[in-house]
Amino acid sequence: MNILLTCNPCDVPVTANNVAKGGRHAPTVGPAIMMCIVPQLGCNHVAIIAVLTVAMFLNGAYYGGSFMNHLDLSANYAGSISAFASTISSIISFCAPLLANLITDENTLTAWNTVFYTSAVLTSLPVVIFLFFGSAEEQPWNKIIFDSEFRNSNVNIESKNFTTVNFNSTKFNIKGSTIIETPSTGIFPTIIKQVSPVSIAAERSGGVLSHFDHDDGIIHHLVGLDPGAGAARWWRNVPARYVFITESCFTLFLLTFMGSISPTAVASMILRVTVVGENNNELDVCVVESSSNESYNVTSGEFDWDGATQTMVLTGSSIGTLVSLLVSARLCEVFGVKRLVGYSFLISGLLEFVQPTFMRIHVWLYITVVLIQGLLNGVVQPGFNILFVRWLDKRERTKLAAFVFTAQIFGTLFAMFTAGQIVDAFGWQGVFYLNGIITFPFFLSWMYFVYNSPSQHPRISEDEKEYLLTAIKIEDKV
Repeated sequence: MNILLTCNPCDVPVTANNVAKGGRHAPTVGPAIMMCIVPQLGCNHVAIIAVLTVAMFLNGAYYGGSFMNHLDLSANYAGSISAFASTISSIISFCAPLLANLITDENTLTAWNTVFYTSAVLTSLPVVIFLFFGSAEEQPWNKIIFDSEFRNSNVNIESKNFTTVNFNSTKFNIKGSTIIETPSTGIFPTIIKQVSPVSIAAERSGGVLSHFDHDDGIIHHLVGLDPGAGAARWWRNVPARYVFITESCFTLFLLTFMGSISPTAVASMILRVTVVGENNNELDVCVVESSSNESYNVTSGEFDWDGATQTMVLTGSSIGTLVSLLVSARLCEVFGVKRLVGYSFLISGLLEFVQPTFMRIHVWLYITVVLIQGLLNGVVQPGFNILFVRWLDKRERTKLAAFVFTAQIFGTLFAMFTAGQIVDAFGWQGVFYLNGIITFPFFLSWMYFVYNSPSQHPRISEDEKEYLLTAIKIEDKV
């Protein structure tokens, strides 16, 4: 849903404000309606799952859009805005389980119905406020800061676009710096920086036209592009920013998988009591059907924790993230996103290996480790938004960011489908060991493929670097 709303195949002119309100936020009223329907279904588990599936489908428009609104508001301050928004979100993530625990103290259907109605109100209220008073248009305080490399590149921002018809010969009137797109360089435009009065001796490297410069207005001749050159090394033709997007999808997929599968492990380690017996309409609970009329208790799990302890176990990471978000955004801006995110994720993964042991020693040792992981994960959200601004121009940013944040949803779904099987096969401890193991391939790929800006990437083509530095025009602080 999120991808569909961010793609505009017909290139219909729409404003960011209309897309944000009509496409990304208005559908969020749908999940609120679904939350109101769930209590009416009683103990019909199949119907409840179907309704919640529809709710998540509608929520897809909001989920990715909420991460991209600040890119529309102010690309130059996206990291700080994202950190502030995520701070508010983390506060809610911490308060929601506390509120649910208070409401469901008796663990009855009536109590859980109250939870769903409360969720409907809390979901729809901020959406209504945004629809009437919010905006997604670029704000006047989004000051454009030109980086020193861009200022010295002598590239005219007001360049006109030309598209060549064929490889053999194209004549065009040009004056000043001109962007020329050819069939072999359609992935990104090529900036012409050198032209002879008669013809352009076009050099071709990895499928990309070399840079040329000119400042006259006479007719020039473009000749000699070979579409087959460099085919043996096709991987070098893949734009570095698309490699970054792929790595970003992989990273957020793993991050959300790890975050979503951990609560399943926690749920399986808690001692629980289940009512099993015949259906009794006088009970305000959903009982498990049995061929016997007798009722008895089924116990499972290893740890007998009260509600407050369970809340701290489940929300410890959110508390740590809440504390570190604003500080992390500034650290990313000063020291760079690559190493902060990479090493934070690596340390967080190493801590996964000690969590089962710490949990058996004392639950508060485990909570302390989870808090530290939350502190480390605080760099991810603002860090990604800083990288999006540095690596994607405005026309690509929303669409490609939609793909990246959709990977979060797939990470959550994959965790839901596999968590039970992993726990059954390896026990709840296996979840933590798996999280620790998958950290290592992420760390290696992240450090190899991701760089703080195009100007620091050692394998990016000169054409793509020039294009990004020209199109994005932000301050390269790192």
